[in-house]
Amino acid sequence: MTRRDFRNPPDDERVSFYRPEHLPGVEVPRADKCVRSWVWFHTTYSVCNALEFPGSAQYVYRARVRTAGAKHLLIMEPGEVHASRMQTAPATFRVLFIPQGLVVSAAEELGVGPRSRHFSTEPLAHRPLRTMLCKLHRALESSTTSALERQSRFAACLRGLLEVAAARTTLTEPPQAAWAACASFASSAVWLAYRLIPI
Repeated sequence: MTRRDFRNPPDDERVSFYRPEHLPGVEVPRADKCVRSWVWFHTTYSVCNALEFPGSAQYVYRARVRTAGAKHLLIMEPGEVHASRMQTAPATFRVLFIPQGLVVSAAEELGVGPRSRHFSTEPLAHRPLRTMLCKLHRALESSTTSALERQSRFAACLRGLLEVAAARTTLTEPPQAAWAACASFASSAVWLAYRLIPI
């Protein structure tokens, strides 16, 4: 793999951010023929899928180096950081930034998991879901697509993500004694006001 330097991007590289009018809170980063490196702190759920990518890329997520190609979906959770390292070719891709509250409420309505539900940390190869996301992005970028179609495709993609990509395990809350010990230690070492919240 060769490292690409985003300080000298190619002339045909395009990166933009778009907020769909009929999907409140959702943001869509768009990248065409992109070779730049990314370091991103995620405040929302983020779902990335390639539209055109003849190569592969490495990125760091949760302290592990992972490799992804055109067939993969990358899913990041709020409060996480990912950093791209190397890629072998320019990539055209789209990302959905989905507010955390929207994902949580959809999961509760669908009965697929409580707030402790987490997504797979590995690149996800799931062709039907990837196809649904590609169709959603085409609908969002078309000037002739109705608001109803955009909202319907987004709802279908969100349901697909929750049903297909959500991890099948539920995190358990740590014992209260452990939280009490942690709080006791922190209060003796830290002078700032704080409150520990199980996550």
